[in-house]
This record gives sequence, C-alpha cells and structure tokens, in this order.
Amino acid sequence: MAGLTYRSEIDGLRAVAVLAVIFYHLSPALLPGGFVGVDVFFVISGFLITSIILREKKSASFRLRNFWMRRIRRLFPALAVVLLATSAASLLILYQGEWSGLGAQLRAVLLLVANFHLRSEAGDYWGPSAEDVPLLHTWSLAVEEQFYLFFPLLVLLLLRFAQRSIVPLLSFGALLSLIHCLATTSSDPSYAFYLLPTRAWELLAGCLLAFWNQNESPSPSPLRWTRLLSFLGLFAILASCFFINREAGFPGFQALIPVLGTVLLIASTNHDHSLLRSALSAGPLVFIGRISYSLYLWHWPIIVLWRLQTMEPVSALRHAIPILLLTFAAASLSYFFVEKPFRHDAFSLRSAKFAIIAASFLLLLGLAHLIRNNQLRSGAEPSFEAPTFSSHRFGAHQNEIWKTGGVLVGEAPPEVVVIGSSHALMYASTIADLAHQDRRSVTFLCLGNAFGRFHAPGDDAIFRDGIAEFRADFDRARIAHLAKWRPKQVLWFGRWDNQYEFLGAEDFDSRIRHSIALLLEHTAQVSLFTQTPFSMERRSSIVRFASTLQRQERPVVGREAPDRRTLRELANKALQKIADDLPNVSLTPLHQPFELPNGNVRIRSETNELLYHDYDHLSDVGASLVRELIQQRLSAP
Repeated sequence: MAGLTYRSEIDGLRAVAVLAVIFYHLSPALLPGGFVGVDVFFVISGFLITSIILREKKSASFRLRNFWMRRIRRLFPALAVVLLATSAASLLILYQGEWSGLGAQLRAVLLLVANFHLRSEAGDYWGPSAEDVPLLHTWSLAVEEQFYLFFPLLVLLLLRFAQRSIVPLLSFGALLSLIHCLATTSSDPSYAFYLLPTRAWELLAGCLLAFWNQNESPSPSPLRWTRLLSFLGLFAILASCFFINREAGFPGFQALIPVLGTVLLIASTNHDHSLLRSALSAGPLVFIGRISYSLYLWHWPIIVLWRLQTMEPVSALRHAIPILLLTFAAASLSYFFVEKPFRHDAFSLRSAKFAIIAASFLLLLGLAHLIRNNQLRSGAEPSFEAPTFSSHRFGAHQNEIWKTGGVLVGEAPPEVVVIGSSHALMYASTIADLAHQDRRSVTFLCLGNAFGRFHAPGDDAIFRDGIAEFRADFDRARIAHLAKWRPKQVLWFGRWDNQYEFLGAEDFDSRIRHSIALLLEHTAQVSLFTQTPFSMERRSSIVRFASTLQRQERPVVGREAPDRRTLRELANKALQKIADDLPNVSLTPLHQPFELPNGNVRIRSETNELLYHDYDHLSDVGASLVRELIQQRLSAP
C-alpha cells in the first residue's frame, strides 16, 4: 500500500530537519530559523502514524495495545539511555540548584508532561532561563507522545461513527488548532510554543496527507507541476531555516511555511523518477535520517553540559567540532545497540525486553525523586556563594501590592517614590536602608519586566508576554498614587539599553521626555540613574562564571558583550542630554564603579563576594557599592 511503502526520501527529509535543529542550537546566528526542523518532524510523524493506522485498520489488524507498544519500543529505550547518561554527566558538572532542577525535568519527561513543566519552569524557549536546561528539547517528545495517546482513539471513533466525514472533521480540528495557535502566539507565546492544542494542526497536517496518500498510487514519472511542487516544498523548508524570525512570533503564521513545505515535499516526491526523491535518498542523508531520533536526543544535553563546563560559546569551532563528533558517535551507538534491537522485533508484555523497559522506567523515576530531593549531590561545588538579590520582595509583582501603593518604608505619604523594573528593584534593599537611616519614607512602584516609563501603543509587541492590560493597570495605578501623594522626588532606574535598541535614538528621547513630563506634574524632582554594565557576554549563572574563571586561574572579571556595551553607553548619553535640557531632572552615573580601565567589568568585591546576582542584575552587595551615590541624590535639594 502506498501509505506505508518505505520511502527513503522521508529519511532524507528527517536528516535535513535534525541537522537544522543541531546547527541552530550550536549557532543561532548561522541558522536563525533552524528550530523549524521540529515542525518538519511533527508533519512527518503525523503522516507516518496515520499511514500505519489506516493500513492496519484496512487489514483488520489494528490494536491499540500493539500501537502503543510500538511507540514505547520506538521511543523509550533510546530515551532511557540518554536520560541515564545525562544524569551521570550532570552529577559531575551541575551545581546543587541545577542538579535538583534536573530531577524535576526527568520526572516530567517520564510522565509525558515535559512540555507543561518546561513551560512553567523555563518559560520562553529562547529566554535566558531555558539555555542551560539539559532536557529542554524533550518538550517536542511530550507533544508527540500526548498526540499518540489521543489520536488513535479519535481515529477509531471517527472511522466507526463518521467514516465518510473523517477528513472534513480532522480538517476542521486542524483549522481550530491553527486559529488557536495564531491567537495565542501573541497573547501567550510560551503556551503557543510548548503545548499540544496549538501544535496539533502541524501533526494533523501530516495525518490529512496520509488520508490523501492512501488513495494515491505512485507513478513512475512525475508530472512537471508535481516536480515543481516538490522543489517549492524544499525551498520553503530551507528558507524557513534561514529567514524565519523568532522575534516576530513563533509558531504563529510563520510556522505555516515549513509545515506546508513539508506537506508539499512528501506529497510530490512519491514518484520513482523524482529528481528530489533521488537527492534526498542519498546514502549519507538516509543514514542521518535513520539515526535522527538519537541525534535529536543526544545533541542538546551534550551542548548544554559542554557549555556549562567550559563557560564558552559552543559556536566556536574548537567546541562545535568535538560536540558534533561526540553527538554523532553517541547517536550511532544508540541507534545500532539500543534502537534497532528494541524497535524492529515485537515482544510481549512478559518478555525480557519489556521487563528491561519497565525496570528502566522505575529506575529513572526513582532517580528523579532522589535528584529532586537533593539526596544525591553534584561533584561540582561553587567557589562562590550564591549572591543575594533580596530586593525582589519590594517588587510585589505576584501579589500586585502596587495597586494599593507598593511596598512602603516609613510613614505615608511617601516623600520618595522609586519607579522602574527589576533594575530598580535591585537597589531596593539599599534604598530602604537609606530611607530608614534618614527617617524618610519611600515606596516602590516597580514591576518586573516593565520599562519604568509609561507605556505607549506598540510596546506589547516588544514584550510579547501577553500582559499589556496588566501593565496598563500598573500605569494608571502609578499616576493615581503620584497624584495623591505628590512626593518630593521620583527615583527612576532602568535597563536602558533594550529600550534604546527597541525604540531607536529618536523615539527613546521622545518617550523618556514624555514620561518625565507626566512625572513632573506630580513631583518636584525626577532623578535618573545610568545603567550598570553587564557581567557576562551571555546569560548564565554568575556563580558558575566566576567559579570557572577562578578554577582556570584567570582574572575573575566580567566580559560585557560589545554590542550591549555600545547600546548601554548610547542610552546613558541620551539620558545625560535629557537631564541637561530639562529643569528639575538629574542624572546620577552608577556605572563607573563597575567599569575597569581595560574594558572588563568588576564582578567581585575585595572580600571575594559577587557584585552581580546574574547577567544584568546587581546583587545586594553590588547595589551597596553605589550606596553613597544614591544617598547623595536623595540628600540633594
């Protein structure tokens, strides 16, 4: 039957998809949209799974138990080996906090809810907290596994009760999923990225292709227009890898390009003499396609653990080449000695192979419990204690205390109001202590992941976090409180570089001036503060970064990415011009104590305490370093 005949070009397509993902993870700048390889896999999975169900249903041999057993044989053995190997390597590399986090990831993978867990714990797939999660890539396995649980049941019901309408009904379901995906990509990006309801349309696209394909017979020679469609499909996939922009929102409309490209390619290469079929059936591509599952499983833990151990960019050839060699070696061994022995031979629930699978599952579940509860310790211990950033308690983000006036230090009404994002909150302990010392009252109208300035149309597109209405409420509350209190002074701290980058010089200037004008309607003085340098070139653990430098007997200093330094300096200069132009506005430079003459960044104190909490936030110790500068501004008339 056409629907299940082995098609080597699909293995070639798998190779293209997995290589795109690997090269994207090694160097996003090289292949900015390489992550769409996962979308290609979704379509292929939907196509092949549905083809199997339709063939077996036609021959009356389909059994749900057999179907799920094949999925277990296909997916779990190789996954179990990778999970065990990752846990063993992590025992030597991860710090205690990272180690316990791995236990939670491990449990979520085993319970088929990795996508839910990663959405809540790692958040944005491209965000800083996701970069060093060893099992981040298992979100896509969870999506497929959840689909495999429910889809066969749905197909059986439809074949029994609505056989003539099965394709329209599945098409309608795919359309609903796509609409849901388009709607949530902007309003709740992490939901749209990680979860099955917004990804089901991609798998269903492959399913619908399988229904179409069961009625088609491969012809020996393709028509000219089908040859054109196959190349169009490949072009769509490759163009997606190079040109899709995740900042524009993904999956959303952009995911249509690789998904439709994959559908076109599979549909139009089912010909004996298809030129593209021959190209994709080349031996090396077919081999990579056959080990693509193992490649996908191994590549990300290797990249993450390598990067954590070296604290250097893995895109450098001296790192990328050994990572690739190790990934391909591990995947090849996994394919031949784990995947094939379990995958190709059916076995019963009473067999030794199933006993191995069951024992491995229970072993891993127990291991996850031990890791989560810190009953196994990492061999790697930090050289520095984790720096304190206690100021988050002043943010009141979760409880929305700002709606009733923020966190007040001293008597109401406050003389001083602090505004800004987490870059204001990181000074909160220092400011609160100064206020208590000078018997002044201060409150913090701050909100994490907000600019500090009053928001304008289009700002939500910058954040893409779906809380535009929340920030609008925040703005209204701030204005209402300022109008009621009329404080003597407003202190405004911010991470200015990203605003300058998003807005450009002209809009940055106009929007900051506009916000200052609003503030000066309710206060006598607006005090701006410059942005401090970044502690590292990339987001990571500051403890790990400093410890690695110390272990390697290198100077324990920060390295700020040149592009970020340039933007930060431009923004600070723009703020200086605004302060020079406007009465009752001042600018206090806070960056100088952290900038070293050689261009590096000071990240530890004379007593060996870390001055930074993370990539861009000061610790409480770091904030105290500029205590006198802040005090001078508070004491100024």
